[in-house]
Amino acid sequence: MNNNGTENNDYNLILTAAQAKALDGYTIVNGTSSETLIKRAAKAMAECVDEFFIKKGRVLCFVGPGNNGADAFELGKILESMGSRVRYCKVSKEGLDYSGDAEIGIKNAELTVDGIFGIGLNRAPEGFFRKAIEQVNEAYAYGSKVLAVDVPSGVNSTSGGTYENVVHADLTVTFGFMKYAHVLYPAKKFCGKVEVKDIGFDLSFFETDGKTAIKSPDGIFGESYDLDLALSHLPERFPESNKGSYCNAMLVCGSEKIPGAAVLAGNAAYRLGAGYVTLCSDENVRNIAVGIVPELLLCPKEELKDRLEKNKYDIILFGPGVGKSEESRAELELMLVNKPVKIIDADGINMLAEMLDEHFTEVQTEKDTSEYGEDGKINDRIKKRMEFLNGILPENTVLTPHRKELSRLLDIPMTKLSGGNKWVADIICETGNAIFVLKEASTIVCTKDRLFVNTTGNNGLSKAGCGDVLAGMLAALCGKSGDRDELFERCCLAVWLHGAAGDRLKDLYSEYGVLPSEIAKTAAEIIAGGHNSDTK
Repeated sequence: MNNNGTENNDYNLILTAAQAKALDGYTIVNGTSSETLIKRAAKAMAECVDEFFIKKGRVLCFVGPGNNGADAFELGKILESMGSRVRYCKVSKEGLDYSGDAEIGIKNAELTVDGIFGIGLNRAPEGFFRKAIEQVNEAYAYGSKVLAVDVPSGVNSTSGGTYENVVHADLTVTFGFMKYAHVLYPAKKFCGKVEVKDIGFDLSFFETDGKTAIKSPDGIFGESYDLDLALSHLPERFPESNKGSYCNAMLVCGSEKIPGAAVLAGNAAYRLGAGYVTLCSDENVRNIAVGIVPELLLCPKEELKDRLEKNKYDIILFGPGVGKSEESRAELELMLVNKPVKIIDADGINMLAEMLDEHFTEVQTEKDTSEYGEDGKINDRIKKRMEFLNGILPENTVLTPHRKELSRLLDIPMTKLSGGNKWVADIICETGNAIFVLKEASTIVCTKDRLFVNTTGNNGLSKAGCGDVLAGMLAALCGKSGDRDELFERCCLAVWLHGAAGDRLKDLYSEYGVLPSEIAKTAAEIIAGGHNSDTK
């Protein structure tokens, strides 16, 4: 069973509302009735109620007009048969129609079931639907536990966004597969614990020539990892090998003001399996770094160009802690004409943004003319900047922006990113040749036709230096990638391991005690534990 709670180990996918509805329809067309799916969903939820909630004697079920309402109603009947007292509230445009046990109300319910809206909500709830959401949250405020059917009412299942009124759930039970609302903020914080239950969807919907399809009739399927799937993407190691058998990485990192970036990235690269790690930086940074990470090889800055021309590096990491000097800009431009895989991070991305600004200042002769309003103009600007990036970035480049760097790089107002960046990832999936690691509370890795959402990590990773560690991990894991898909999967592996290490450190020391310098070692321990479990 994977970390999403589903037994379909080969299908760690995340679905949009349209994809989930298509899967439902496909299953029904192929012989499983809607009534059967509703009964299975209700039974699965009843099992969750029994497992997760101690107090369930008084149950208040909000029943909306769609399939989620039918699921909630059927759940109520099962709970009645198990001894619970149940009151139902049928929600419609005309009003709130209560029936069942009249002694159960908002102030004394022990469990409230949210079946008001399903995954298809795409606008703010109004009228009695809004009032129903308010009543669920009122019951929550009085101490009732809340179970949401599929998604909490008031979230956008596809974007991970939220509307003004949102149900606060303790437990969300969804069916078949995760939806984006379960893994992306801000919607994720309203879901509580998420359980994914198998109710017998026809999985041939996903198969192409016997393999799980990445593409769907509605764009692409999102991807996620559990431990087994993550570790399946580790670079292979060989009984008979030498240091040249593994990643040979060049790290252009650190500066006088930020020497620690070089230390963190270099240590992480070795911890995650690199054979050679060469650090190119200022002399004082090199002296500090090799004193802490004695395995590092060193390259004076004046030798960088010659080294890149003569040495067969598998990967070049550029950016952590380098600053934005003229010298750094020249080094970045040197990176862009060399063949190895590139990881461009931190100030490397900021300097790329400056290059784009300079280009578009020169060529811009008129303002945006999109007929689709301000959002359309922003999308047009993103696509133009993506096109320019496609032209200047070498094949197999990885960019690792956090939100502010993404704003600068693609000329997006920060206010447009405040509700999440899934919509930007969708544009990258249409147009991007580079692989983007969009660092967030739920990091998205995306490129043309592929999108991964990370489900590990916590706010203990919101500390200076964590990004430098991730960059070093990416360098080690991506350096020997065979093709573009493998490079993408190694990026996802690095992000997953980085977050999983943060989770393990949180368990040991709390979010307050997570140290960036301990992440790479902890990630290696997770790898060791995963391999050991395979051999027991």
